Amino acid sequence: MSFKMYKMHFSSVHFGNGHLDTSETTFTASRLFSALFLEAIKLGEADNFLTLAMDDKFGLSDSLLMVDEQPFLPKPIMKIDFADNDDLKQMRKDAKAAKKLHFVSEDNFDDYISGEFTYVQDLRDQEKFQDYKKEESNTQISSVTRVGQYLDQSDPYQVGVATFNTGVDLYVIASQSDLFDHLMEALQFTGLGGKRSTGYGQFQLEIRDFDFSNRITLDAQKKVMSLTSALPIDTELEKVMASGEYKIRRNAGYAFSAETTANHRKREIYTFEAGSTFKETWRGSIVDVSPAGLLHPVWHYAKPLFFELEG
Repeated sequence: MSFKMYKMHFSSVHFGNGHLDTSETTFTASRLFSALFLEAIKLGEADNFLTLAMDDKFGLSDSLLMVDEQPFLPKPIMKIDFADNDDLKQMRKDAKAAKKLHFVSEDNFDDYISGEFTYVQDLRDQEKFQDYKKEESNTQISSVTRVGQYLDQSDPYQVGVATFNTGVDLYVIASQSDLFDHLMEALQFTGLGGKRSTGYGQFQLEIRDFDFSNRITLDAQKKVMSLTSALPIDTELEKVMASGEYKIRRNAGYAFSAETTANHRKREIYTFEAGSTFKETWRGSIVDVSPAGLLHPVWHYAKPLFFELEG
């Protein structure tokens, strides 16, 4: 399988994070996989899609930002030794500012991990992306604005919505196949995230090649960064934890089922966040997180897709 970039142009979305009145600005591969699986059920392709996704040659990333056609990668979770700078005050300022980043532009990525990265010179000009600020209790990227909107004036409640400015898009990287392409094309009209019945979450899809595809891998004996919030299989876990630099993400929530109207809380699962770095690749898995009492599996996608840190 070859890797393709799936660019997704959203207008406004509600990516829930446990609170109705707030919204994330990006989504995990697991959220996308769940939405695609529902599309596959509609089209009678559920078994085929699950078989495809479980194949060792299939990979899927979390969503990443693209600003004015410039793709960004997760900020790697690793120790960065910034290059010596005659202006010690400026060097400290750059290092402090870099801690606030969530993403690094792909063309600046190698400079960043080598320590030659200069925050002010390389990122401050990209105003749509790098300007972080506090609004209420949420840290947000200036290129994406969260707003509260009343959806029903007769019975008002507030929902958090992420609205994307001109030139700001999301993208995922995935192993290309006719079935995956078909499901992504169908999903753009159904929408992704919450409150889809009110028009949120629909997107325009563009499938394209990309310049750094040669550094995307599922199997490499070299230092890599995960582009996916993922979890090793049990036999890999101890080795991966001993050799990696990572952050842990808690994943919880409720399962959707057409078979019942009751709320069912999914089993919690903990994954390594996208941006975690490791000495080599590992497999990961797709985990059944169905709660007790639900008669069908609820799949959580936790297979990693990697970016080679050595170009």
